[in-house]
Amino acid sequence: MKPGFRKKSIDRQMFSKNAVYTILLLMVVVELSSFSVPENKPVGEKPVIIMNIPGYPLVFELNKGDSILIDRTYKNKQITRTIQLKDYRLFREYNNWFPDSLGESDFYKAEVDVIVSGNMFTLRMQPYQMPVSVDGLRIYVEAVKKVDEIPNLDPVDKMEKDVRLSVVIDGEPWGIPSEIEFPLKQYRYRSASYNNTWGALVPFNLLYYHRGEDFGAIPDKLEVTAWVKGEIIRSPLPQGNIGSNSIMIRDKNELVYDYSHCNTEYIDPGVQKGRSVEKGQYLAKTGMTWDGRKSQHSDPHLHTGMGYNGYQLSLFPYAVESYLRMYNDKLIAIAGGYRFAKVGETVEIDGSRSICRDGEKIESWQWKLHDGQIVNQPVTVLKYNSPGYYSEELTVKTEGGTIDSDFLQVRVFEENSTRKIAYGWAYYYPVRNIKPGMDIVFWNRLINTDTEVKIDFGDGTAAQTIKEEIKHSYDHSGNYIVELSSRGPANEPVSVKLEVVVD
Repeated sequence: MKPGFRKKSIDRQMFSKNAVYTILLLMVVVELSSFSVPENKPVGEKPVIIMNIPGYPLVFELNKGDSILIDRTYKNKQITRTIQLKDYRLFREYNNWFPDSLGESDFYKAEVDVIVSGNMFTLRMQPYQMPVSVDGLRIYVEAVKKVDEIPNLDPVDKMEKDVRLSVVIDGEPWGIPSEIEFPLKQYRYRSASYNNTWGALVPFNLLYYHRGEDFGAIPDKLEVTAWVKGEIIRSPLPQGNIGSNSIMIRDKNELVYDYSHCNTEYIDPGVQKGRSVEKGQYLAKTGMTWDGRKSQHSDPHLHTGMGYNGYQLSLFPYAVESYLRMYNDKLIAIAGGYRFAKVGETVEIDGSRSICRDGEKIESWQWKLHDGQIVNQPVTVLKYNSPGYYSEELTVKTEGGTIDSDFLQVRVFEENSTRKIAYGWAYYYPVRNIKPGMDIVFWNRLINTDTEVKIDFGDGTAAQTIKEEIKHSYDHSGNYIVELSSRGPANEPVSVKLEVVVD
């Protein structure tokens, strides 16, 4: 998304027009998966059923006090549970990038209390949060309506009740694996510092909560393929360069997957409305087209999203599970994306969202903080005493010895400071299957820096000045932490970090 502009997500553009509210009260009994909704519920009003497709999560909405009976079967295992929405709480952070009319704060997390068959559990809605196991179910908080009451922040379409939830049986995939394939070839998760996920605030824009997944990438390098087998229902071809060059595919379940920002010259000429595609079929390459032109110089990425019957759905759990089916990564460190704070405030940083492949177990978490502290636990609290653009480094290790790193970008403001601050991103290519001696291209996309940007490649070689790009190769296999650093307009520190894995 171009800094300084507000782009509605493609699924919002597509589905908000003439959308029909639909309540599906179905009892589906199939070998793969089934669930039912009772006629007479013990508490509250009836839930709103958003999606009820065999083999996919049941998606529904509840108000406080409402409950739903989940009767679901997967591989001859049947689970019957009652879920009641008890309460929810929202958490704000100071954000001086906001205009005064929005209150200079945003929501970074919600806690949702549910009662499952008589026992209370607290769920979290926050960026990069996977579904959690609760009493035989996997439950996910899709959205909390109250978060979207700040004006101009692109609310979730068609929310009727307080909280939208999704559920499958514990151990059941999030969607049918044979029908879904991760849509980027030769990609490594969070390999660019530009990443936006479902429900996260898009930073340094005119600010809205993201409704899809953004995968940062140097343009025209990585192949984009079809999530599913289906029909193309939208394409920029044959005209080309229409808005964000959005492509949409509808599968047999009426689920719609969208893509944005691919450059026209790399879109397959056969990708045209009305034609069919196979799962995994080449569509295009990641690009930088927005507003009908190649305008994403600083933040090139692939945007992809998901919807059903006019409702926006979180693609994140589908993306993670399909990614782990495509690639053999045993571990994905998750530091949390972006946070905002005011000088003197404390920020809770949380690495507990890091993801292990089934059969693996995380042994340790380590935070290497900007002030030199080393914290050997997943969650800690950090106080910021001066403004800056900080990169907090998280390294996670499994019992089997696999390590992975990720980085939390924290923008700390002085109260009443101006919006002329340093910010931005960093990229590299290739991001997977890197061998010793192979040239890697690094991109600097920091904005408003007042001193030259230095890049430390993390291998003991001397730091170098980087303007827009630079090449480097590594002599040995390993995981390397690369840092781009500079100073901002008020001499504040600026740091962005990346992990490079050399096989």
